[in-house]
Amino acid sequence: MQWISNPSPYLKRMLEIHQGLIDEGLQSTTAFVNGLQTIAAMYKLMGQSRKQKEFADEFAKYNRVAKLPVLL
Repeated sequence: MQWISNPSPYLKRMLEIHQGLIDEGLQSTTAFVNGLQTIAAMYKLMGQSRKQKEFADEFAKYNRVAKLPVLL
């Protein structure tokens, strides 16, 4: 949970993991959907509302199937 106080160093790694899941075709996994929500939260904490909305919208799209609790 250290990323909450300073998300910048962790965002790059989360984006790499996100892209890796896409490359492997794992968009239907819970890890992918959780990652979208986490990335959106990181962007929100950093005050980057446009990027936050982009990932929050993608989370909403995939979460229709996954039905995870919304934390944003």
